[in-house]
Amino acid sequence: MRIIIIILLLFALVNAQVYCQDLPKEFLNNQCEYFINKSDNKEGIKMKIHVPCAWDTALESRPFIIKTFSYSLDTANLAVGVVISKSPVNITQKDRDNLFKKEWASNVFKSVGELLSVKKVQIDAKPWAEYVFQSTIDAPQGKIYQYVVMYYVFYKNVSIAVMYKVISNDIFTAAYVYVDYLNMFRTLASGISVYNFWE
Repeated sequence: MRIIIIILLLFALVNAQVYCQDLPKEFLNNQCEYFINKSDNKEGIKMKIHVPCAWDTALESRPFIIKTFSYSLDTANLAVGVVISKSPVNITQKDRDNLFKKEWASNVFKSVGELLSVKKVQIDAKPWAEYVFQSTIDAPQGKIYQYVVMYYVFYKNVSIAVMYKVISNDIFTAAYVYVDYLNMFRTLASGISVYNFWE
């Protein structure tokens, strides 16, 4: 499966410059700032994210998913979600260090999909983990394929995740659109700010 995904990604990289470049640029040129206030989540996190203004926002019924946004393409859906949850145990320095280790992350993501990459990135002058993974969901209407770029950080004993997704019922389409939008996702993520770090 890994070899198939690599071939798909290489194929998409070669062809990604030809099609669909205008829409990611248009999204990046028309960004809106969305603020999550302390009253929006029981963990008291205050943060800001950047999302294309054209994307729809939705209310979430699950308490740990604070905010979601989505946009429908002809062959796939794009989505952004913010997840905030408190750890039931104290977060140690070892836990923080493990965030950037591929072996540790691979074990964590085993239950949800295949981890494709992990790296440390700087966002708002803080180290975040960037995870890229692919997951397949068996839904009543058939298989759904997701490519996810997730940014993850601990604030005290609270975990904060911002996830950017490509969702399609065709794995070739999901891989292609993911490559086409990856730079956009990373640019949007660079604008994340968690104000609690600076209070």
